[in-house]
Amino acid sequence: QNRPLFGGGDRPPLAGSDEASSSVPRTKQGLLEQALEYIDHMQEEGIVGDVVLYNCLISTCGRALNLEKAESYFWEMQSLGVEPNSKTYSILIHACLSAKEGEKALQYFRDAREQSGVINAHLCAQAVQAHAMLNTTKTDPGETLEGALKLYRELEIEGVQIDGVASASLISLASDLGYHDRALEILNAISHSAGASERPPPEPFAVAADMCAKQNDIEGAKGILRQIKDNENFLPNHELGASLINAFSKAGDLVTSFEVLEVFLARGIVPNSYSFSGLLYACACAGLPVLALKLYSLAKNTGSVTNDPSLHGVWCSSVLHAYLKTRREKYLNKMEGTEEGDLNVDLYVKKISLDIDERLAPFKGKNSSFSPGSRAGGGLGGADDTKQEIIGGIKQVYRDAVGKGYKPSVKVLDMMLECMCTNFYMERIQKVPDYSFQDTAPNLDVSEGAGLFETTAFALFEEASELGVLPPCVSQSDLEIKVDFRQLTPIVAEVCLLVLLRSLKRRWDSSQGKHDFKSLLLLLPRPSQEEVEEKEEGSVPLVDRKVKSLLRYIGMEYVMVDKDERYGDDCMLCIVRPKTIKKCLSSKPERSFESNVSLAYGTTQEIRADYYL
Repeated sequence: QNRPLFGGGDRPPLAGSDEASSSVPRTKQGLLEQALEYIDHMQEEGIVGDVVLYNCLISTCGRALNLEKAESYFWEMQSLGVEPNSKTYSILIHACLSAKEGEKALQYFRDAREQSGVINAHLCAQAVQAHAMLNTTKTDPGETLEGALKLYRELEIEGVQIDGVASASLISLASDLGYHDRALEILNAISHSAGASERPPPEPFAVAADMCAKQNDIEGAKGILRQIKDNENFLPNHELGASLINAFSKAGDLVTSFEVLEVFLARGIVPNSYSFSGLLYACACAGLPVLALKLYSLAKNTGSVTNDPSLHGVWCSSVLHAYLKTRREKYLNKMEGTEEGDLNVDLYVKKISLDIDERLAPFKGKNSSFSPGSRAGGGLGGADDTKQEIIGGIKQVYRDAVGKGYKPSVKVLDMMLECMCTNFYMERIQKVPDYSFQDTAPNLDVSEGAGLFETTAFALFEEASELGVLPPCVSQSDLEIKVDFRQLTPIVAEVCLLVLLRSLKRRWDSSQGKHDFKSLLLLLPRPSQEEVEEKEEGSVPLVDRKVKSLLRYIGMEYVMVDKDERYGDDCMLCIVRPKTIKKCLSSKPERSFESNVSLAYGTTQEIRADYYL
């Protein structure tokens, strides 16, 4: 027909026009109503739509969750002599699935089977998915699964080409109905049904691997990995790799996690961001910072790093955990491994590390966060060299994350600052027995980190404050500087106090000893009963203990006030007087002050006379 779709001046506004935008809400329901206006006008003009038009109509109704309207157009098109095609049935069944109408979806599928040349692989997958929406209160789940299996076999006998999505839907149905072992049996049958020269579809394997990961079925996941290894024609997809790595890394199985990586790389597949996330998590659990940094470099150089800020945050946290676990457990001077004496794991880690080195070699000097050619890159080397190279790599990971829009939490900042603590800090504060650095006395100058932190920690702290990571915690009046530590973590609280003291020291030096200090009023969080019990066991560092320990360490006496009505019951007050600050910052601090006893004052009002001296 050469007639225009709409004749005359009265017509609905065109979609996307200013008139339509102002008169119709841009929602799925609004778009449906606008589409119906077109159809009404077509009917007035006597225009009969074709199958493409009705497919669009049924799809629009389905998107608006109006199944009744979608069905009415399905029957209307046939009454007008327009025959539905495969796409029509697929769109209508999808609308049934969206409405959770499994029985209706199967009815339309049975109708499609009666039509010649309509059934295809996509419709088969939808039919299997429809079984999951049947009313299982009236039907036994086992019967539902057997019904889907029967349909699947019938379609195979009829010669319908069933793709990986359809077989994956069958395994997903078995899993959703609670038949975990049956799902694995179905997978084995699908795998064996493929000829020796055929390539099995990866989708059912990916669904089964995800099921094993959720059920913590490590043996099942290993069985899937064995099938992949045994079939050289098998080409896994990213979803399969990510699910397998997730299953093994959650179980702490480092070696098998990296076996998945080996299979992928051997078959020319570069893991995606989710696979790398699982591998980095495995490194974090095992305490392998060098390997974690190499993986990060491999991900960057192979284009697997996305622009998702939250993903960058996850990777940054994993690398931090890997390093801090290593340092806390005194593994820094050893070849990387999960347990002392586990030679097989150590050798495997060294092997996979060298394999990654080879793949990073073409990118050497380009977009690299960690140098594989260094001594640390091979997993060996001196403690100090290794530490500095690892920290340099961690800083790059952190910078990349922040550059992508990631806003670190206070906990992540706490871990970053712990990376920048000195070995002396590990010995004195963390009480690590095997460290001994008494031959080199620490520099107690607060401007230089008081021998506890590298000065780069101060820059990182101030940058985090500018990013809005830290809550407002420092304020001052004419008489006092108040620092609220209640929302800070232990190490962040230490660095916060050092940053403040460093600033006061600079003012003192610039004034040539004429600066008038104000009193420090430190609001320390009151530990909960659970924290008190953990504190007695010595397992968890607390903010109040960290702050008071730092003050004693630099020789700064303080007064503790257990309660003050101005600040509530959730905190204790720690007061440092001006003359104490002046004494501490104007001369070399005394390290002998170790008093743990709160002075005998009940409230701040009782010490008002001494408070501002």
